[in-house]
Amino acid sequence: MKEFSGISARNTVLAGSDDFTNSMMNPQVPVKYRKPKLTTVTFERFSCTGAHCVVMPGITLGEGSVIGANSVITKDTEPWTVYVGSPARPIKSRDKTLILKYARELGYEF
Repeated sequence: MKEFSGISARNTVLAGSDDFTNSMMNPQVPVKYRKPKLTTVTFERFSCTGAHCVVMPGITLGEGSVIGANSVITKDTEPWTVYVGSPARPIKSRDKTLILKYARELGYEF
């Protein structure tokens, strides 16, 4: 999580999952019978999620991207874009001018 990024209440951020197509699954099954995918999730600067979102493994939220409440993020997001839905889709752009101005006033340089 980078500067000014955030996660709202009741989000699920998954950094791992089993391959459901070609192996057994679930944590009670020994790993030799599973194909777990362990990865990272990245929140770039100024990105955030609304309440009750699900962020799937390996996702990067682009700088300034915002995810609306109850959305499921299945793909990386584009910078300074608003996403909603399940799966989340872009609906509009964000103007970064004022946001970056405020960050500079707080002493951050980008």
